[in-house]
Amino acid sequence: MLDRKALQALGCWTGYRLERVEWPQGDSRTLSLYLKPVSQIMYCEQCGARCQQIHETTVRRVRDLPLFEYRVVLHVPRRRVWCERCGAARLEKLDWLGRYQRVTQRFAKACEKLLQAASVQAVAAFYELGWHTVKSIDKMRLRARVAEPDWSTIRYLAMDEFALHKGHRYATVVVDPIGRQVLWVGPGRSRETARAFFGYEQGKRLCSAAHKRLPCSYPVRWFRVGRG
Repeated sequence: MLDRKALQALGCWTGYRLERVEWPQGDSRTLSLYLKPVSQIMYCEQCGARCQQIHETTVRRVRDLPLFEYRVVLHVPRRRVWCERCGAARLEKLDWLGRYQRVTQRFAKACEKLLQAASVQAVAAFYELGWHTVKSIDKMRLRARVAEPDWSTIRYLAMDEFALHKGHRYATVVVDPIGRQVLWVGPGRSRETARAFFGYEQGKRLCSAAHKRLPCSYPVRWFRVGRG
């Protein structure tokens, strides 16, 4: 078995020291690693300011990348520091663990790689993670890859429907056909679903801008384009 020093070197948990190791017993496949904060220099996760006072410490269970056939669970004392700049208690900034995350950054990156070729359910089953945990990782991946559209430049809207699963479950998508970007997705394919987009904040703005550009007597109607 790997000793504590080897695991510490492999872990690279900046600002923490590996204090205790519990290897799995019997049929268990969970390797528990207990960390201890040792860094005297702390930074606010909100604004990045240097902090000196610890407000409170709570222990979190955090998943890290698997080691051989073992699930790795870190027991991390997470410190909340008092930030003079923010005037409030904030989480300590850690390079290897994001705010309120239950998985390390490198584990999240591994999930992101797998999500490029597999479904959320498949990745959750492969790594033995909760579906919602993997879904949140997938959302962060998409936000990083897909930029927020510039709503002020949108002049045309296109709306279509697509099947979610086999059967009669559909969703409606609104896209910018010029910029080739998805703007909104809603469940269903009814008129109520279409109206929901224009109840959305950006949808309201687009609708208001369109009415300002159109003559008052110009009728605005919805119509469906048939296929083939």
